Order: sequence, then structure tokens, then C-alpha cells
Amino acid sequence: MVLDKIHDVGSNPERVIPGTFAGQGANGARGDVFFRVKGNDVVVTKPDGTFVTILKDGVTQNPSVQSALKGGVR
Repeated sequence: MVLDKIHDVGSNPERVIPGTFAGQGANGARGDVFFRVKGNDVVVTKPDGTFVTILKDGVTQNPSVQSALKGGVR
């Protein structure tokens, strides 16, 4: 079920927003990612498409996603 959700959101996003996410840069720093948004759920991928994580209700609950949606970089 979780894998199905990851595939659905990752493959059929309503929008894809660039941003940064903790642990994706050098030495665990913030690094560039894409937030693949469908509804309130978000699949986070590296710029090359590698899966990072899924955030249930990430649109409403995650500050990194919220910042990217507002056009900012957190």
C-alpha cells in the first residue's frame, strides 16, 4: 500500500516544486530536491529522480514543503 502511494504520487504529481531538504547535501546539510505534490501528500526526490521519502500531509505539515510552495528556499 505504501509503495503504491509512493508510485502514484511520484509518477502522477499535480505539480513538481524545487526546494531543499535536510540531509540531502554534502555532510548531511540541506540539499536540492524536488517535491512531487499530489493532494496534500508529497514524494521527495533528488534532482536525478532518486526517491528520498514520502510525506503524508506534507503540504500542510512540513516547513520545507511549505517554504518551497511559497517560492522560498528553506
